[in-house]
Formats: sequence, C-alpha cells, structure tokens
Amino acid sequence: MISIETTEAVTIALSSVAVESAIMEVLEDHASSAEVSVIFSDDKHLHQLNRDYRKINKPTDVLSFELSDPHHPAPKALGEIYISIETAERQAEEAGHTLEAEMVHLAVHGVLHLLGYEHDTDPGFERMQFKEKEYLQKRNLPCDPSPLASEYSKGV
Repeated sequence: MISIETTEAVTIALSSVAVESAIMEVLEDHASSAEVSVIFSDDKHLHQLNRDYRKINKPTDVLSFELSDPHHPAPKALGEIYISIETAERQAEEAGHTLEAEMVHLAVHGVLHLLGYEHDTDPGFERMQFKEKEYLQKRNLPCDPSPLASEYSKGV
C-alpha cells in the first residue's frame, strides 16, 4: 500500500497516480508488498530533516527513512519518502520537464533507497542511476540525473 500526504506548508495541484504507480512498480519488481508513505513537503521541512538526521545543514529534494526496527518489527512498513515540492519545482524547471516527471523521479529514487540501494560509492551510484533510468524509461520520462546527482556520488 502506498499512502500520499502533504504537510500543512504545501499545496499541490498534481495527481499522485503517477507517483503511486511508479513506486508500486519498483516494489513489485523487488518482490515487496510493503507499505510506503510519501510525504510532499517544503524546503524548510526537508532542511530540518536533513540537518537533524544527516547532519547536512541545507534543504534537499528527497529523503527516505526506513521504518524497520529489530525490536518491534512491522513487516508491512518499509518506510517514508519525503519530497520537497519547492525543490522539485525548481529542478523540473531547470531540466525543462514537468513537475510530475520530477516527482516520479524523486519517488523512484526514494523507494530504491528504502530497498537498500545507495549512492555513497561509485559502484552504488552507478547501480542506482541505472535502476532509476530503467524505471523512468519505462514511463517515457526524462532520464536526466538530478541536479543533486553530483552530490550523491560524493555521499552527501
């Protein structure tokens, strides 16, 4: 199950169908029926999360948080994906594609993290980027790397 929420700070005139179906496809391809929550928020909120959990004092486009707890396992809950609408809008404009395409890209990136993909190493970065392109190409969406991709490969 996929749940989509927005924080009080954002309003969005965008159907979540494309985001939900992309996440479902990634989960199905990885034989997972786990639950994922997607929270559309703003730069201020993602800045706070990035600072508090990653010790990086700036906003970012997407953050994923696994919800696994070895002491209190919840086998159905995979995690949460937070997406900054403000950053997504800027990135979509800079890349010359739609906000929906950017949101799908960020959602795919986020769910791949929840499934164990990483971009802190060069091989991990290449593997993750390959999978992102695979899912975006299936949907005829642009496969341009995120403007933050150069930071990803450095483990930022």
